[in-house]
Amino acid sequence: MGKKVKTEEQNERWNGKWSAFWSGWLMFFIGFFWIVVAQIIAVVILAVMSISQSQSELSEAEIIALFLDGDSIGIAFLFALPLTIITLFAVVKFRRKMSFANYVGLQLVKVGELIRWLTYLAIFAIVAVSCEKIVGRPPAPEWMKAAYDSTDYVWLLFVSVVILGPITEELLYRGYIQRVWSQSKLGIMGSIMMVSFIWAGTHFQYDLYDMAWIVLFGVILGISRLKTGSIIPAIAMHMSWNAISLISMVMTHSV
Repeated sequence: MGKKVKTEEQNERWNGKWSAFWSGWLMFFIGFFWIVVAQIIAVVILAVMSISQSQSELSEAEIIALFLDGDSIGIAFLFALPLTIITLFAVVKFRRKMSFANYVGLQLVKVGELIRWLTYLAIFAIVAVSCEKIVGRPPAPEWMKAAYDSTDYVWLLFVSVVILGPITEELLYRGYIQRVWSQSKLGIMGSIMMVSFIWAGTHFQYDLYDMAWIVLFGVILGISRLKTGSIIPAIAMHMSWNAISLISMVMTHSV
């Protein structure tokens, strides 16, 4: 008799519905921990540079301010992205007999498919901006303005917010956590909603209004992962959204 071919689920070393649920939460806390560690590393680097230039110790208020500094945000994701990738790679290789790229959804999609999802993003952006104008919201959040004003390396802030941040978050949330939670008792749509809520909840710099839109955006990103089997459309939409936000902030902030 021929050798049986195992399915993706059978290739799991640990694929119980509850173990899938808790492994998703575990990876969330590990990923969030690495982002915090990266932020602390960035603050330490900036603090050492500041002390060496001024030859004086920083006050507590100055150290706290460094956490919102644009350079701190830029440097942080230089560390957060590789730390996240290394952790995800180790977990996937240890627990599953699949390639890392296939498991987290790093598969190319057709150009037409990518354009279709970017069109959905454009519609979402138009609706979001229209609602902002109706309720009288500012075009850019205060934290983004503060980060832009405080950075000495605008290019690093842009690279971090537009490229490194989206890749890090999509690998963690839509790439891994949504994947394992879809195999838990949450199911497919439950995993998309749960991931969208916890992803929005980590954006402490936003208020509840903005967080609600982040949840909606997360649902779109999650559905794109479900429909295409890839996180490439989600990464492209995430990058595009952040780029639009930054560019519009710079344009309105400089007026």
